[in-house]
Amino acid sequence: MRNNSTIDSLKAMRFSAMAAELERQMQDSSAYSQMGFEERLSLLVDAEWNARQNNKLLRCIRDAHFAEPSCVRRAKTTP
Repeated sequence: MRNNSTIDSLKAMRFSAMAAELERQMQDSSAYSQMGFEERLSLLVDAEWNARQNNKLLRCIRDAHFAEPSCVRRAKTTP
């Protein structure tokens, strides 16, 4: 029950990626049992950091109001 309370608290504080990573670690506890506290905490913080950076990038792309989506194949370069 304590872990569910922790997950609920993380979500309430808007640390949803950290909560999801903690749930993932709890579901696959055998893979994480050999890790120390700092290593597991680092994974939680990294998950939250990466999610926030990805969201920031997506928000910047959306706010740029590009005329059309682009891809690398359509990029024109000169040698």
